[in-house]
Amino acid sequence: MTSRDQLQETLCNRLFWHTAERDDAKVANHLYHRREMDVVYAMDEATLFDSFFNYLQEIEVFPLLQHLDPQKQRRKNIPFIQLVLVFLMKVVGSIKTIDEISDLLLTDELLMSMCGFNAHQVKNGSCDRGTKLRKTPIPEIRGSLCVDTVANHIATITPRRIENFFNRCIQQLARQGIFPKKIHAACDCTLYETTSKFKGCGSVTRKVKVKARGSGNSKKSSSPFMGGKSGPSMKSRRAYQLLSKSIPSKNRITCMSFQYWNKPKKM
Repeated sequence: MTSRDQLQETLCNRLFWHTAERDDAKVANHLYHRREMDVVYAMDEATLFDSFFNYLQEIEVFPLLQHLDPQKQRRKNIPFIQLVLVFLMKVVGSIKTIDEISDLLLTDELLMSMCGFNAHQVKNGSCDRGTKLRKTPIPEIRGSLCVDTVANHIATITPRRIENFFNRCIQQLARQGIFPKKIHAACDCTLYETTSKFKGCGSVTRKVKVKARGSGNSKKSSSPFMGGKSGPSMKSRRAYQLLSKSIPSKNRITCMSFQYWNKPKKM
């Protein structure tokens, strides 16, 4: 289970690109001789997310977050972008399970204010739906959203939208000069298994090793695989992602070319 201390440590490692070291003696000497400080920053998760969201706005990533909306909400009492921001906090903070965001994110008034929720929504919830069916007492702080609400809405985002979102973000980073002009990259595809009802999935026969009961010996057997591949291209020497591609499992990747860094093309 992810604790708040672990969340803060993860955010410091991920979002503080130039991390300062604590030196109380140097700070005391500076105050004694100059009697002034330029600025004081708090090392909490709210400050880190605030800086991170400001950076996303500067490089024009927020409009890309809005394009993730699949337009499937029937009763749209909460904008989809607010749900995306909550889930983005979960991903950046490396919160392991969706259930843990209730204590770490949804009940935190300051963090939820960055996602567009007010104090009343954090304390009493964004709506009264389901309160009459509760068999347990209502908690003092309900949280801005229900965990299932976040999960169900995020699950409606199609792989194609996520793919386009990642690639457009990479283009925006390229415009900032994050990447060198020429890049040597490696493509590694990961298999994601789905059911046969998943739209757009492929089918392929794979040979897997199966251990025989009793003897402990393993043998190869053929089994059908339903799903697809997620192919992120990674720079070989530095671990940052260059491109994301989702394809059915029956297809094979032979070659990928990346030539849009100086002049990103519209996707």
